[in-house]
Amino acid sequence: MHPGFTVTRVAFELGFSSSQHFATVFSRFAGQSPRAFIRAHREPDH
Repeated sequence: MHPGFTVTRVAFELGFSSSQHFATVFSRFAGQSPRAFIRAHREPDH
């Protein structure tokens, strides 16, 4: 994912009709919300 992309933008780029539907599907497969996933995998600030 590109830094600065919102969850909504990613959802639409992937062809989902809504960010909520994307978040639901993502959560089913990843076991956490997109935002939680981003927080867990974000590079630490220097």
